[in-house]
Amino acid sequence: RLYGNVGVRMNTTLHRSYAAQSRMLDIHGLRHIITPEIVAFASTTNVDPEENYHYDDSIESHLRTNTGVSFGLYNRLQTKRGPAGSRQTVDWMRFNVIAGFFGNSDEAENGGDGMMFFSRPELSRQRSFLYGEYLWNVSDAITFMADANYDMEDSQLDTLNFGLAVRRDPRLRYYLGLRHIDKFNSTIGVFGMSYQINKKFTIRLREEYDFTYRGGVSNSTEISLIRKLPRWYVGLTLGHSARYQGSDEVTLMLTLWPEGVPELFLNAGRMNYGKSSSDN
Repeated sequence: RLYGNVGVRMNTTLHRSYAAQSRMLDIHGLRHIITPEIVAFASTTNVDPEENYHYDDSIESHLRTNTGVSFGLYNRLQTKRGPAGSRQTVDWMRFNVIAGFFGNSDEAENGGDGMMFFSRPELSRQRSFLYGEYLWNVSDAITFMADANYDMEDSQLDTLNFGLAVRRDPRLRYYLGLRHIDKFNSTIGVFGMSYQINKKFTIRLREEYDFTYRGGVSNSTEISLIRKLPRWYVGLTLGHSARYQGSDEVTLMLTLWPEGVPELFLNAGRMNYGKSSSDN
């Protein structure tokens, strides 16, 4: 069995500064950064994924002949905040739009919303899509965020999310959000909270409530106790999730990760790398 993949990614950056001032919005100058981007790939194989023995379903099931291209426009507005004389540059708003098109969209295989993954294009959800995301740092403590995905093949809005994150340093942080998934006719409310009890212990709570399924049901509940060690963190999580078919599920999970590498977790015998942050 043979498989080949080739691609290209091109972008550039444009920016312009404005002498905008507003005490109400806490704006002291604005800089608009625009990053247009094009990503294209083509892949081919001599064996159909259904005829290929799957050593790992996360790999062989995606090795198919396909082509794809995406066009992105990333916008960032920066300003300066802080006490006069020691202000620092921060992101005020971000607004990104991405359109993706694939040459071999398979509705049965990829029934969800489309998405292009730049580092592993063969894992992309291969449905033509239009995706937008927005973030507004209202203040140093409050952030509003939203995103939506439009399926061009079905001509409908697949997902819509928005939420509010609040930071009451140094101890309390919480998040309130609402997520709608059209294909499942599901509207889910999300609440998350983190409270630092002392220098060693932190407690975290997460709740997802589905307002439409069975007239309203708690979809997922998790509570975690995190202990800080000299160079490591260890967390114990008790979770409950409602299964849409069959009985509910209760889990007890132990998580371990090193200090200074928050995106690396050792969880249930598997090492997972989270998404790294990026600017435009």
